[in-house]
Amino acid sequence: MLLTKASIGRKLLFAFLAMALLVLMSSVIGVFGFSFVAKTERNVVNSAIPSMIEARQVAELSSRIISSVQNLTNSRTENQRKQSGQKLFEQLETLLTHIKLLGSDSFDSQLLLSLENNVQQIIDKLGKLGLVVEKKLFLEQDLTVRTESMRGLAQELEQLTRTQVSNTSTIAVANVTHIYDLLSNQQTEKAYQALDALVEVDLDLSERLHELHLLAFQMLNQIEEIRTITNTHRLTTIREQFNHNLTIMKRRVTAVEDPTRSLQMSELLTQLEKREVVFDVLLQRHHNETESHQLMLDTLQRFATLNTTVNKLVDESNQATTFAVEELKTTLNYAQLTLTIITVLGLLIVVFIFWKVVYVSVLKRLAEYSSALLSIAQGQLKVEITVKGNDELAHMGQAIITARNTAQALKVVAESERSAKRELQEHKGQLEELITERTCQLQEANKRLNQEVVNHTLARQEAEQASRAKSAFLATMSHEIRTPMNGVLGTARLLKDAGLNSKQTYYVDIINRSGKTLLAILNDVLDYSKIEAGHLAIRPIDFNLHYMVEDANQLFMGRAKEKRLELSATIESDVTPFWFGDVTRINQVLTNLIGNAIKFTDEGYVDIYVSLEDEQSVMFEVTDSGMGISETEMVTLFDAFTQASGGLGSKGGTGLGLAISKRIVEAMGGTLSVESTVGQGSRFWFTLPLEIGQEVRKKEQVTTCAFSAKVLLVEDNPVNCVVAEGFLTNLGHQVVIAETGEKAKQLFMQERFDIALLDINLPDCDGRDLLDQLRSMQAQLDVPDDQTTPFIAVSAHVYNEEVQSYLAAGFDGYLPKPLDKDALRELIQNHLEGKDLLLDQVEQAQTSNTTPTMSADVVLNTQVITEDLNVLGIEKMHHIIDLFVVGSDEILNQLIEAADAENSNEIKSLVHKLKGSAGSLGLLALYQVCLEIESSGNPLQVYQVNQEKLVDALQQSKVALFDVMDR
Repeated sequence: MLLTKASIGRKLLFAFLAMALLVLMSSVIGVFGFSFVAKTERNVVNSAIPSMIEARQVAELSSRIISSVQNLTNSRTENQRKQSGQKLFEQLETLLTHIKLLGSDSFDSQLLLSLENNVQQIIDKLGKLGLVVEKKLFLEQDLTVRTESMRGLAQELEQLTRTQVSNTSTIAVANVTHIYDLLSNQQTEKAYQALDALVEVDLDLSERLHELHLLAFQMLNQIEEIRTITNTHRLTTIREQFNHNLTIMKRRVTAVEDPTRSLQMSELLTQLEKREVVFDVLLQRHHNETESHQLMLDTLQRFATLNTTVNKLVDESNQATTFAVEELKTTLNYAQLTLTIITVLGLLIVVFIFWKVVYVSVLKRLAEYSSALLSIAQGQLKVEITVKGNDELAHMGQAIITARNTAQALKVVAESERSAKRELQEHKGQLEELITERTCQLQEANKRLNQEVVNHTLARQEAEQASRAKSAFLATMSHEIRTPMNGVLGTARLLKDAGLNSKQTYYVDIINRSGKTLLAILNDVLDYSKIEAGHLAIRPIDFNLHYMVEDANQLFMGRAKEKRLELSATIESDVTPFWFGDVTRINQVLTNLIGNAIKFTDEGYVDIYVSLEDEQSVMFEVTDSGMGISETEMVTLFDAFTQASGGLGSKGGTGLGLAISKRIVEAMGGTLSVESTVGQGSRFWFTLPLEIGQEVRKKEQVTTCAFSAKVLLVEDNPVNCVVAEGFLTNLGHQVVIAETGEKAKQLFMQERFDIALLDINLPDCDGRDLLDQLRSMQAQLDVPDDQTTPFIAVSAHVYNEEVQSYLAAGFDGYLPKPLDKDALRELIQNHLEGKDLLLDQVEQAQTSNTTPTMSADVVLNTQVITEDLNVLGIEKMHHIIDLFVVGSDEILNQLIEAADAENSNEIKSLVHKLKGSAGSLGLLALYQVCLEIESSGNPLQVYQVNQEKLVDALQQSKVALFDVMDR
């Protein structure tokens, strides 16, 4: 009744619950049944079978131990005894272990206790047996030594007695011969006397010595016999005979006429008498063997008892195992029967539930309703349906009846729709006219869109033109910046070559580093423009990687010390020195990473690490403990003109270094990567595929040329003229300067020159045009081919295509600005070596000058000015001092403006510049004031305090300079 009134969901829920209960009940019964079976099986596996195995192992070990006991008893050496004893006691320990593993649960505890007692008694007996065997071996060894000693003495005694018997026989034969001689001479009386002496003396002595020899031989046989005798009675008899013979022999020895032999025999008999104790040792051996035999019998008796007990254990284990297996079979049978009954009963219940609940109450009614719905869908609206019950299917039947009635009503509505369709056709025509009008409007919009595409193309062309203009601007800026940089770096090099002291050399190095830093920024901009224009070239050469890393480390050591950072470089031992690659580009990337690391690290360390990625890939790594880079900044880190926080504003730079480095590394086939944590530091590394190179030796620095030449210098910039003329003069050359192209042509017509340096950008002409004119003039003068003047292009334009254009125009070489003294010397040497020069060859003597340390209170170190005058001349020194006066006054004005703006960083930078100039000219007082302001923690405050002192020091420096120059 309950199922009849229940809903479909409840009926199905009841059906599935009933089936689930049946499954659960079967599972529970199965689990409990098989758990009991498993428990029984565990009892068999964990108790009965192991106990049976242990009992059998005990029996097997008992048999092995008996064999080991026999081996122990039969040991012939001490080593065999120890090995047999060790093996025997290991087996006994194993036996005790297995006995303990039997367990009192599977066997009678009293029986196990008896078994352990038997084993313990066996162990005691075997311990005694081991001692007896040890004593036996000792006695055997002792007997061997003693009998060997006695046998040697007896053999020596037997040999002595045999010798004496032979001697006696010889004497007797001689006496007999003497008697025959007497008889032949008819000396009968003497013959009788000799015969009496032969009978009474010689034959008697011979008999006694024969007896002595026989006794010695018997004694030797007795000694040989006692080594193998085992009968105590026979041993006693031999001992008595030995003593008896010894007594007789002592008397017979006195009859030996030779006293030495007699004494030797007496000594041998005494030694044999002392060794008579060997018979006691033989008795001990006999007793030991008797005891060993008795212990062996007792041990075997104990093992018999042990085996009897073990057999009982084996029988008990077999019975227990049999019982456990039978119990397991019974349990399995009960479990199978129970599961079979539950399975059959559950199957019947499931069949009843499916027939009564699922088929009659659900499936049959669903089939009826489905057929009715299909008929309605086909348009047969006269379907009759009988609805029974109050469940979901009954509601479905009511819904089908409602749908049938609704369909009948809709049929009426459909007829009215036909008339409405005709009206829709008329409306369709009106819509088509509207669509045609809209299509015309879209065509007009498409024309306007095409016009926008044309405008976009024009805008792109304008952008490309702007990019080309930017590249031209960068090239122009390169030239304009390199021109003053030539003066800065060139003058600093001239000062360094003038023979400065260590402090002055340090200041000049600061100027060089500052200028090179500015030059590096310029190169960054130029490199980026090259990369954008696709002109970046890779030029591999053989180079020394170790030298390159060492130079990079030394280059930044000063900056690291200024910031009190620990800068270190490590190269793995498997990295060979010589490789083949673009060392310039590799060094550019490495120095950029090191410079960034030092720039963004205020305290801690910067590490340079070089290792092998594989046999032909080298990894360069720079790690610092600086400020780190956030994840958001890492996204744009390698973009141009971008830096991490604290970069452009506080640290300076162009923001191009990493972008250029990444492009350079990728151009060389490598990869540049970074990982960083804010506040903990950064790690940059790049891996390059390189080939093993040839050995490259480090060139020794040469500061002079091997000859003097007459040089024409065509340069319009006065600073560049000062630098170039200073370099050339310092190298030992004679220089003639022309500021314009016209002046150069006049000089060329008037004089002959060994070499000419031509600036490309002159105020009145282009250097390439001037080259053509000068070569034409040289051709008109009929100068021999071996005396023609080489022309060298000098320019701040350093693009590869520009350099190639200079060489294609006919120049014999090229020098970039700012000029490098070493490159200038090498180029002149290469072009003029082997030619007949206008000036005679000279030998340059290298001298080293030491400059005394001056006190900080001294305004000017006059020796510095004197040395510079000797190198550069008075005119150039006047020019340099004028430049210093103008520049220092400008720096003072900038310092006042920076102080008003309270810009401490700007003050520090300006004072640093002024300090470098002061150090180059030997202005010690001014240098000291600048150093005090720069090295302080608050440059602004220290400057304000020392402003008047700085102005006074500068004024005194100017006066001192002019005084020295006027002398």
